Amino acid sequence: MKNPVFKPHIYSTAEIQALAGKAGDISPRDPLRGETLKTLFVLLYITGLRIGEALALNLEDYQKGHHLFIRKAKFHKQRLVPITRSTASALESYMDKRCKTSLPSSHDPLFVLKGNQRLSYSVAYSAFRSLLGLSGIYTGVDRAPRIHDFRHSFAVTRLLQAYREDEDPNSLLPALSTYMGHVDITSTQVYLHTTPELWEEANKQFLTYFRTHVLGSGGER
Repeated sequence: MKNPVFKPHIYSTAEIQALAGKAGDISPRDPLRGETLKTLFVLLYITGLRIGEALALNLEDYQKGHHLFIRKAKFHKQRLVPITRSTASALESYMDKRCKTSLPSSHDPLFVLKGNQRLSYSVAYSAFRSLLGLSGIYTGVDRAPRIHDFRHSFAVTRLLQAYREDEDPNSLLPALSTYMGHVDITSTQVYLHTTPELWEEANKQFLTYFRTHVLGSGGER
């Protein structure tokens, strides 16, 4: 009997807000730890970075002008990742708090624990598993969502945004592929999953096209 096809968990905005809100409960006596975890997981959701890429970031890799320099990407590729003003503001807020705990140099890690120690994957993963339960995202009934599902969620959310802003999804793919650090569009397509919201927007776009180009003049027969 074949195993069922694995479907990643596509996080909702409400789930991300819940997860971020509970980050401080992981280590209430260590506020920086909560800020580090919250900033990391929200950044993964907003940018679609790989967890390894995010954990490898140094302070110097945040470049004014709202870019992140990814120097340790898959296949040893490097790239610049543009971020929004709100994301840049959140990162700068975290960096202010992070730099108050020590006197770091530009080569020091961005995401740290006490003592300017780089946040490791094992610590991040353990905290993530705890946050799933604290935020009510995972109850232990089904397969647990993964950290890598933030990357899937980013791709689906960006495609949904394209539909809602009347962009051509097909023309978006090359830029999305470059942004995510893929070698080709085929790799990016693996991350594009159907959701009820995506189906709804795709149907709306199809109906608009059909009425305009098939029925003519936007009317109905």
